[in-house]
Amino acid sequence: MPLTIGLRAKTNGTDIDIGYARGTILLDHKHFRKQLFIADITETGDEYRVHKNCGIIPVDEFVEIEWMIGKEIMAVKVNGELRYADSDCKYMKVLMENPELEITSPVMVYTMCGATVTVESLRVTEL
Repeated sequence: MPLTIGLRAKTNGTDIDIGYARGTILLDHKHFRKQLFIADITETGDEYRVHKNCGIIPVDEFVEIEWMIGKEIMAVKVNGELRYADSDCKYMKVLMENPELEITSPVMVYTMCGATVTVESLRVTEL
């Protein structure tokens, strides 16, 4: 950590979700269309920040999703378009208070609403 998770994937219905540690980004959830949900990687519950009209993804079309989890900024891009950026996330404060802390986790790609997500590529790059 810090790192960037790069995903090229498509859905045949709704939402593409990426999980890392305790964090998640959800794009275009079935019940909350067009919204981007973000849960901090150090959250312990289902606390999401919701960003309207930032989660739109096409159906049956591959999209490039980048989730940057940096020491001073978290950002989400879809097809190169910045959809979210924040420099005031809980995990940043945790890392500042505990500089030796290492957060490592597998990356998960999934959907919550019965769609099929097809992953063409997944890459994790340390920054």
